[in-house]
Amino acid sequence: MTASADVPSKTPPSAASLETALFAFLGARFSPLTLAVMAVFAVASVGYGAGLIGQLARIEAVAVAVIVLALLAFQLAVGDAMRDQTHAGGRWDEPVARPALIALAMGAAGAQAVLSMALHPPVLGPLLLAWAAIGLASQDFFIPSLKSRPGLSAALHLSVLAAAGLYGASIEPLRRTGEISGALWGYVALTLACGFGLEVARKTQAAVDEREGVQTYSRAWGPGLAGMAAAVAGLIGLVAACAASLGLSTEPLLLLAPILTGGAAIFSATAFALKPTRAHGDRMRMTLALFVIAAFCALGLAPWLVNQ
Repeated sequence: MTASADVPSKTPPSAASLETALFAFLGARFSPLTLAVMAVFAVASVGYGAGLIGQLARIEAVAVAVIVLALLAFQLAVGDAMRDQTHAGGRWDEPVARPALIALAMGAAGAQAVLSMALHPPVLGPLLLAWAAIGLASQDFFIPSLKSRPGLSAALHLSVLAAAGLYGASIEPLRRTGEISGALWGYVALTLACGFGLEVARKTQAAVDEREGVQTYSRAWGPGLAGMAAAVAGLIGLVAACAASLGLSTEPLLLLAPILTGGAAIFSATAFALKPTRAHGDRMRMTLALFVIAAFCALGLAPWLVNQ
């Protein structure tokens, strides 16, 4: 980090204005939707981990996972702000001074560590992985050309999500058995595939919907390749969901919804690749979202009902 990076561009705010500025930062980079998604992801992850050992997740494990993952999302937002500062030549454009944001992120790390230690010290391992991924993401993984390589950038940044899923899913197995099943890595692969597929689909548009100055995968790769990337992500996600389900003592019928929606997502993304129209793009995004919901409900939320 350069010396200029440590000097905020604005006068440090007062306590009252700091609160206002923090809310402005959170509103821009840490929306209520992000918080809700992370909370559901935390519940699903803990539920899946408990399902691997045929148990019902305990409330304290769920509570800690929700808090830790929400704070990870905040820390990632801070890391993104630091990365954007690098891209802006050292200019800091956030409403909160850089030292204040870093202090808040470090305070969040302290709270995460205390909660994890109180729950079960070994779960600090996945948390350390998540912290490392956020730190690397804030520096673009020290790859100077990463910004011009959107596919690699998305895959590397999703390592934070993978570590978060590993954290949540490993809590109950580690607490109760001291081991984690190999099927858990299928869950991690599912997380990566779903995250990548949604990211690509979200930023893939038909030619008529492309806007000047907005970076999209369809503009960088071409709509055909972008659509096929989303289709491959859906296929990998479907295979990963099946692999992750092998460790669960639930009815195979529960996989019917992920299989059907996953197949629809692959078909829709392929259709967009072959004929990149607005309608095909909308269907691609909708079916991929439905597949993600179905997969995490079947693997992470269904065990709560089955193992009661």
